[in-house]
Amino acid sequence: MLHENEKLPELEKLPRHEFDLDFEELARQKLEEENIVSAMKVEFEMRNLACMYLRDLIKKECWDGMVIKGRSIKSFSGVVEVSNYPMRSRCSEEMAEHARVARMRKIEMADLSARKEIVEADLKVTGGSLIDDEDTLDVDDGERSSLTEGHSLVGSFGAKFGGASPLLYSQFELNTRERKQNQIVLLQDAVYRIKQHFNDNFTEVFKQKESEVVKVLTKNKRITKIMQDLGFEEQLWQPNWDDVEKPEGLLEVSASEVKARMTLQSDTETGQEDKKGQQKRLSARERALVDMMGGVLEVKMEDELKKDIPAPGFMSRPEVDWSEEEHKAAREHDAKVKEHEEERERYHKQLEMELRKLQAGIQDDIAAFDENLMELFKIKLKTERVVYQEELKILRLALSIIQQEQLTGWEAKLTAVLGLKKQRKQLTQSNVLETKQQVEACREAYDIMVAEDKVLDKAFRRDFADIPTFQQEQIFKLYRRRPKGLKNPILKGTEVYAIDGALASPYGERPPTPRLQEIYKEALGVAVAELDNIANVPEGVDLAVWDRLCQARAAKVESEQQVKRKALYLADLSTVLLQRQEEDERLRQEIEDTIRDINKVNDLKIKFAFNLEVQLLLKQGQVEVESGPVIPCFSDSVLVHKSAVEELNKAIRTLGSGKITSMVESKDFKKGIIQLDWEHKKMHMLIEDYHEKIRNTQMLRVNRDIQQFLNEEESGGKKQVKEIQTLEHTLAIQNRYQQQVIDSKKRVLKELKKVVRQKEKVNEEFEAKLKEMNFDYNIRKNVSQVILAKYLFQWIT
Repeated sequence: MLHENEKLPELEKLPRHEFDLDFEELARQKLEEENIVSAMKVEFEMRNLACMYLRDLIKKECWDGMVIKGRSIKSFSGVVEVSNYPMRSRCSEEMAEHARVARMRKIEMADLSARKEIVEADLKVTGGSLIDDEDTLDVDDGERSSLTEGHSLVGSFGAKFGGASPLLYSQFELNTRERKQNQIVLLQDAVYRIKQHFNDNFTEVFKQKESEVVKVLTKNKRITKIMQDLGFEEQLWQPNWDDVEKPEGLLEVSASEVKARMTLQSDTETGQEDKKGQQKRLSARERALVDMMGGVLEVKMEDELKKDIPAPGFMSRPEVDWSEEEHKAAREHDAKVKEHEEERERYHKQLEMELRKLQAGIQDDIAAFDENLMELFKIKLKTERVVYQEELKILRLALSIIQQEQLTGWEAKLTAVLGLKKQRKQLTQSNVLETKQQVEACREAYDIMVAEDKVLDKAFRRDFADIPTFQQEQIFKLYRRRPKGLKNPILKGTEVYAIDGALASPYGERPPTPRLQEIYKEALGVAVAELDNIANVPEGVDLAVWDRLCQARAAKVESEQQVKRKALYLADLSTVLLQRQEEDERLRQEIEDTIRDINKVNDLKIKFAFNLEVQLLLKQGQVEVESGPVIPCFSDSVLVHKSAVEELNKAIRTLGSGKITSMVESKDFKKGIIQLDWEHKKMHMLIEDYHEKIRNTQMLRVNRDIQQFLNEEESGGKKQVKEIQTLEHTLAIQNRYQQQVIDSKKRVLKELKKVVRQKEKVNEEFEAKLKEMNFDYNIRKNVSQVILAKYLFQWIT
């Protein structure tokens, strides 16, 4: 039915509500839709409220909190863009800190000036020279500031860009931590003033662009009017502002940015109707002005030139029907038309000339502004360089302060460790003395026991001197006899357990207990009693002698056990003494090492205080330093003036040429001496050879061998020939063997060369990988240092 109703004509269509049958369901659905719409409305309102809150926070932090808003200036050609420095307002703490540092610095300068005046007055009284006694003062005084030092020594061009200050310390007098902190505050103030100085220039150029834009818009308006008068249709270039140039426009929402359909409330609709009525009334006024006065209140020349001169009414008739007066009026009309056309042509030429002049003026203004903007861009680059130079000095000082704090903390830690070790050293010394006394007392007791034990042996022989001699040896053997199969628990684990009873090995035997010692004593007594049994009495020995033997042996066994126990105790005490002496020596060595470390830290602190790192500005010169993976390392470099290097090279070349000349002369002279000496030695050797031959000839005795040799020579020398053949054969064999050895050595050498080439290839691959790894390491190291410097700068600021 709905589809059929849609197909009917407009007059026959039924309304949509005529097809509703279940009104309760319709009301329920409407209520549900209204609830959904209201819930969505609340959700969107809360979401919009959250976005507005976030917008307000961002605006408060990044826009309202900025004294100078960040913006840029673009050239009319769009090639160059220059941005300013967004700056926040300086907080009261920062201003108070700067005021404190400035006041302290002024006091220091006044104090230094007063001391110099006192020194000068004393020198005038004593008749001395200020130059001679200048070393009594600080060479790098406070007056040698950034205003008096050159830019090379100051380390930046901040004085040229609004960062000059007489309060800045010289780089050569930043020896203390307080001065470095004060210098950081002063440098931060200098950076702020440098940025502010550039922002002033930026504001002037920005105002210049605003005026240029107004001029161009005014000229374009005139050009549009001229082009309309001339009938030209060209697209004019209109200057516009980007969001980066006027960022405040981003905070305002224009109607073109709203993509949703706009709905007006009742009050807004009433206002729109009033505006429409007012526009209608204005349109009626304009229509009346057009109808009555041609749309203008005053007549302009260009409007008159646009109009054609109306022809007289008789000119519509044929010319033969004109009268003399009409012919005269026609000639006057033609003259006026010709004059009007000439006036119109002159006006057109005037407009074209004005058009070209306006266009040329616009181009000249744009070019002039672009040149000014380019100059501002160059100033921005120089300002950036100066800011980076000042920030680099701040980072260096901050790093220096951190290193100094690390050294101070290291010294405090070492001092605390030294105090603890000294306390432990005193305790170990007292323990060593006490243990030494115990060892000496124990050794004396042990010596006494050993002496008593020896006395028992002597007393035994003396006591048994009344028995026969053949029985004395037998009795003495029985006296030396001891029970077998018994293990003394005191001796068990002597190498397993330490002195303090701690297990040296978890798998060793347990230390002896008093119960085990009692058991051992009982077992020893039983074993000795078995030895004392009457059944063991030798033949021919009296029982009284046997009883005396048993008593002497029991006393001897008891004495031996006491000596063993005392020896073990003495050994334990000696081990404890050795351990405590080793501990005392170790503590002494640690104390010496700690004192050496403290002295090293103090040396580093002194060196750190006086071996300052200075930032210098130099023109590009000759760098004779080996380049690293990324940048050259100048830690071990020396800065030398070019003239000194040239003079040194000249002196080296002069001395080198003189040395070469003298060396050549000396060589030639020595060569002659050596040659004469060689000839002299040769003559002496010839003389000695001749004397030796004469002496041998005179002393020669003819024996059988010589006679045989002479006879063989007379007979043809067959034996000599045979010997020569034998030697030649032997020499040939040796040559063949030597050639075989040489060939084998060559083969081995060839194999070794092949292995060497393989190793060289492997080494080259490792060298390439090592270079890549070194390059990656240095890049990551530099990146981490830059990130650390940024974090340090953020932490300090």
